[in-house]
Amino acid sequence: MLGGVIDGFYSIDNSYYSVICNGYKLIFLNTCYLSKDGEEEIFYNKNFKCEGTVYPIVPLEEMRWLQEKLKDDMKSIIFSHHSFINDFPKRGINNREEIRKKFVKKQVLLCLNGHDHGDDYSIVDGIQYMTINSANYAWLGTQIVSSRELQEKYSYLNGILQYKQAMSAYIEISDNEIKVCGMDGEYLSVTPDDIGLPNYRWNGVSIRPQISSHLVKL
Repeated sequence: MLGGVIDGFYSIDNSYYSVICNGYKLIFLNTCYLSKDGEEEIFYNKNFKCEGTVYPIVPLEEMRWLQEKLKDDMKSIIFSHHSFINDFPKRGINNREEIRKKFVKKQVLLCLNGHDHGDDYSIVDGIQYMTINSANYAWLGTQIVSSRELQEKYSYLNGILQYKQAMSAYIEISDNEIKVCGMDGEYLSVTPDDIGLPNYRWNGVSIRPQISSHLVKL
């Protein structure tokens, strides 16, 4: 099993799984895999940075499992670490288009992901895709530490835009609608304007201190 080490560490039967809750099937995928020279393997020790790797991916074994889980046409919600929508280089799942096709004509109501430390929402082929913001910061690598002025003023930040409030959201699902209740917050100190990002976007998502709210009729 590709995720055997991880499964043993967390004492779970598998690193991807599904549960039934109040008539909905919740499907939890493991997208932390890569492909190199035609071989699939799980992320470890920054191996995704090796030359020639394709990442992140959902491996073939897991895709077959997913297809089986969708056969019964139960109303489903998909959870994944990486995005099925983000087209920014090396951010979204590399084989995302192939997987999204498996959702079409199925009862997939919503796909939720993290990873991008930002806020994003799309509807593709009638299916909702939402990136949930980080609880407390947007990661920008060296954008802040490369500025002497910001480094002197906010040296402890070391490449992040901190939020003053802890970001959170909750989702209500009924037979008629899906209601995503997000929140708005503030930056703690450095803002995108300070580092020359006036459009407040990074790595393909919004890095405003918010999780956007949405109401979609089913």
